[in-house]
Amino acid sequence: MEEKIISYILAILGLILAYIFYRLGKKEKRPLYVTNNIPIIGQQHATLGSDIKIFYKEQPIKQVSICRIAIENDGKALIDKDDIVPTDPLRVIFDKDVQILSTTIIKVSRDSISFKITEIQKNIINFTFDFLDKHDGAIIEVMYDGEAIIKPVIKGTIKGAVNGFEGLKSVLDPYSKTNTFISIFLILLGISFLIAAFTQISWEIDQFFESLDKVPVLHALARIFISVFACGLIMGGFYLYKGNKKSRKYRDLFR
Repeated sequence: MEEKIISYILAILGLILAYIFYRLGKKEKRPLYVTNNIPIIGQQHATLGSDIKIFYKEQPIKQVSICRIAIENDGKALIDKDDIVPTDPLRVIFDKDVQILSTTIIKVSRDSISFKITEIQKNIINFTFDFLDKHDGAIIEVMYDGEAIIKPVIKGTIKGAVNGFEGLKSVLDPYSKTNTFISIFLILLGISFLIAAFTQISWEIDQFFESLDKVPVLHALARIFISVFACGLIMGGFYLYKGNKKSRKYRDLFR
């Protein structure tokens, strides 16, 4: 009976681990973007009198701001230009009150992706590329007439990416070495619990339930609970480490 219970525990634990490795190894298209705004000059960010006017190429403007937009494929599956639906092209959209003054591609992951800005309207920038492998992308710098708090969005349909471009927090959460140490600690703690679930803790659980004269199935449930808890610690540590690493990456990009 005891051997059968252990085999059930191992089977369930195997399914949990299989799901974790499936999620880690899953190939998907995950286009994302993150923005960083910088105020340059204007009535709201400088002590300018009402008699002072600001012009850009002889055009009067109220406030000049810069927005840097990092665009990337964070998934493992290739995004090809044929995946872009022609009737819903990729575009960066600012608020209607914004007037785009200039755009510059300041960085690309590699020239072969052929990242291009194809059209600029009043508050919309259309762009395209030949392909994006994992971590391929570009950074666009946009100078515009508008407040620095304005955050653009990226719209457009990509086959295989149901949610389209995912917008992350501006420069994400601050990078922290403490979070790195915490993530490593959680992973090691989870592994320790996972090992202990079938060694010392497992033996103590057996002794506890035997003293209560409970049925063997409760032994198995306790072990399953510890195993699931351990897997949760490992997953939590992994995602904390991954998110913190990404925060450092985008922090370095916008320096």
